[in-house]
Amino acid sequence: MSHLHGYLAFPGFLDELKEELKFGGIKPKKMEIHGNLILVDGQKKKPVWAMNIWGSVERLKIESVADAIRKLKAMGLRWSHMPYLHHRRVELILKGLNVAASKAFHFPEDQLPTKALGSFVMIAPDEILASSHCSQTIPHGEMTFKEDKSVPPTRAYLKLWEIFTRLGVKPKSGDDCIDLGSCPGGWTWVLAKLGAQVVSIDRSEIDSKVLAMKGVRFIQGNAFSLDPTQFEKMDWVFSDVICEPQKLLELVQKWLAQFPNANFICSVKFKGDTDFRVMNAFIRIPGSSLVHLNCNKHEVTWVRLAAQAIEP
Repeated sequence: MSHLHGYLAFPGFLDELKEELKFGGIKPKKMEIHGNLILVDGQKKKPVWAMNIWGSVERLKIESVADAIRKLKAMGLRWSHMPYLHHRRVELILKGLNVAASKAFHFPEDQLPTKALGSFVMIAPDEILASSHCSQTIPHGEMTFKEDKSVPPTRAYLKLWEIFTRLGVKPKSGDDCIDLGSCPGGWTWVLAKLGAQVVSIDRSEIDSKVLAMKGVRFIQGNAFSLDPTQFEKMDWVFSDVICEPQKLLELVQKWLAQFPNANFICSVKFKGDTDFRVMNAFIRIPGSSLVHLNCNKHEVTWVRLAAQAIEP
């Protein structure tokens, strides 16, 4: 089995992925880069800034389109193609393969497919890089949704739709949630639609349509000065507030101390350079993971699920 692995960077974040891989011990001269795909010798921890991981990448020398189709079929059943070079030749190859089609998900009904999906890219007229062991089961990990354009005040609600779909868990009816720094109310809208009881806090009032939803209680004030001890129970803590990453970490630690059995989903937003130090501080919290969502900009989403924080 090949020891060559590929990491596909999110568009616009190739430098962040390169820097993250360096922190994992990879020297720049050991990286082979094709478009947004970085190849390295050996498997590394799952990078936050990689939208798909290609495991055990094979270098396929091909003699013809038919030869490429034959070799790819021998590796896997379903394929996605990373556009890069030699587009006409690739079009002919794709006609002979079972190609996974991209689709818009319906939330909350749709789930991620479970069937394995391979990826390939043509880097020369006679050479293809291919992996049948990819981390994503949808093409390149690109997730889009059939959007609701009538009620949500902003498109920020798509962050929650995506993370809930990827996690396979979400607040259930009757769960107590708090949305810190909620204005104009996109995240509160998602939570209320799921049947949760939502405390929504911000200095500015949330959208009137969201404010009128069943289960929503709005507190006008500063999310950072709110005292967690005034609440008896909290199942989920959310934040999409714009602030310095270190300030968010301190806010999270305050709420985590009061509600150690709560689940957390928070946006960690960067101004200027990516703060890898703070990212590492978040990931060290038991039960934590960091992901970059398709609708994230220069930010990552921190997830802490209480069930995963329990010591075995």
